[in-house]
Amino acid sequence: MFHRPGSVILIVRPIASVRPIMSRVHILPLVCVYVLLAGCHQSSDVIPHKVDRLILYSLECDFDENAVPEDAEMLHGYLVLGKTEVDSAASRTEILDAVRTDIANGSSSAKCFEPHHAIRIGHDDRTSDVVICYKCRGYECTENGKLKTTSYPMDVHSRELLNRVLTSDGITLSPAATEELKQ
Repeated sequence: MFHRPGSVILIVRPIASVRPIMSRVHILPLVCVYVLLAGCHQSSDVIPHKVDRLILYSLECDFDENAVPEDAEMLHGYLVLGKTEVDSAASRTEILDAVRTDIANGSSSAKCFEPHHAIRIGHDDRTSDVVICYKCRGYECTENGKLKTTSYPMDVHSRELLNRVLTSDGITLSPAATEELKQ
């Protein structure tokens, strides 16, 4: 090997005893978990913030289709037991804030999806429906009839408020919805 006086020779040798702190084997599971958690986090922004109209629905999901009268109202395939329009802006805000909080704090959901509540939110020409199953802690959201989200986890604290608003307007709750409260 030729060496000039005054030049620096750099010798690089692998050191067998030094290993990276996190090998690819260790990093891959962490990346996968991060991606799954980031992808599964549901933002409460699925519920519009500008609201001109709000209709609260009591639904029945367990019914005999042959026994339903032709003029019965259906919402996304569920029988409407009753509905009430919430006129007060303060009440609309209270309801939507409670549901947004439940969505933001949702941590798990089951697979049943047997909804007994729905909220129709209107602003200008946009209509959003949030169909809620408190039993499995899941919800589905549509915008102008098109599915936006499906069965994301949510908490259940808003259920009492929705039931109180419905029953105070004389709306019947599904027997299954009242059973959920006892559990």
